[in-house]
Amino acid sequence: MSNPFSIGSDRVRIGLIIVIVAVLVGTLAITLINDDGKGNTTTDPISNDQKPRGVDLDGNPISFEADFAGKPLLVNFWASWCEPCRAEFPLLQQASKRVNVLGIVSRDTAENARRFVEEQGSTWRHVVDSGSLAAAWGAGPGLPVTFAIDADGVVRRRQFGEISQTDLDAMFDAIGVE
Repeated sequence: MSNPFSIGSDRVRIGLIIVIVAVLVGTLAITLINDDGKGNTTTDPISNDQKPRGVDLDGNPISFEADFAGKPLLVNFWASWCEPCRAEFPLLQQASKRVNVLGIVSRDTAENARRFVEEQGSTWRHVVDSGSLAAAWGAGPGLPVTFAIDADGVVRRRQFGEISQTDLDAMFDAIGVE
């Protein structure tokens, strides 16, 4: 019995290469359409599914509307085991002096997050995500991810990976923070 892949095996290889190249080109095109080269820009308003509910790491109730509505905001998905998250924490601490920051602990325990937050002297609020917030925000599997929201509740920028001061300055510009 002959192997169907051996007959015309060059054709099969060429076909696979074409499919792989098409997928890569499509992915690149989508990235370029949504990205300005400094971080993805968006004009998506925050949905109800994206608003955290429950309590923060200190046990205080979170009310997105009462605590953050009408104010520029950085939302940062992080975990205590994530090295890039740990590296950007001092930068977010400085940012929290100019803008509201909300940390969303992703794929980590409240105990580990609380210990890390205390070690770092974090002054902004943190909530633990059960998984639904990361999905609602489209945060993806990698950490950290930071979203910049303007006072009208519109996501203006998103940054996948560790933020730099340059990234943070661009986020501030996008959401009107001096």
